[in-house]
Amino acid sequence: MEDREDKIDRVTFFKKGFFMLVEPFMEVIDGVTKVPIPRGLRPPGAVEESLFISLCTKCDDCIQACPQSSIRSASTVDDVPEGTPLIFPEEGPCYLCDSLYCVEACPEEALQWVEKKEIRMGIARVDRDKCFRWKREDPSCDYCYTRCPFPGEAIKMVKKGGPMVMKDVCVGCGLCEYYCVTGEKAITILPRRVTKE
Repeated sequence: MEDREDKIDRVTFFKKGFFMLVEPFMEVIDGVTKVPIPRGLRPPGAVEESLFISLCTKCDDCIQACPQSSIRSASTVDDVPEGTPLIFPEEGPCYLCDSLYCVEACPEEALQWVEKKEIRMGIARVDRDKCFRWKREDPSCDYCYTRCPFPGEAIKMVKKGGPMVMKDVCVGCGLCEYYCVTGEKAITILPRRVTKE
């Protein structure tokens, strides 16, 4: 009996510990807690996720090569193996540098050369309930549009509306999210590694 109680206590302990770690990344909709929302993006040219994990040696060469210091090493609270490279747009987006230094620096080809327009790190999502332009609070707000490396292609402005993301063109660099001026970002990037798109 004592063993069983001890087991339940351990399970409760680890459950509570897990939720304390992931709570900042949890989404609550209509009072129902959803699974953690993955946030980190793989650098440009990342191969398919399972192959990436097998190839990446966690050498940090891509991190050191990034001129904008946008790439960081995954920590224990991220949803990928610790030490693998991630980009968090709200902290520092990918600026799509001309040489793609991170790709050049990767010794294991976990990152492979790709034309800028063919990069697919993530996909931008617009929350119209938070967007100043969609809510008509500021009809001139266009930070996401003007900071996008492909304005008019990856993000279009809807007449009498706001920004609309063209999912087939969006590279997921995160510049739109980084420069969004709403308190809680109206435009965010969902990593393509976790989408079916």
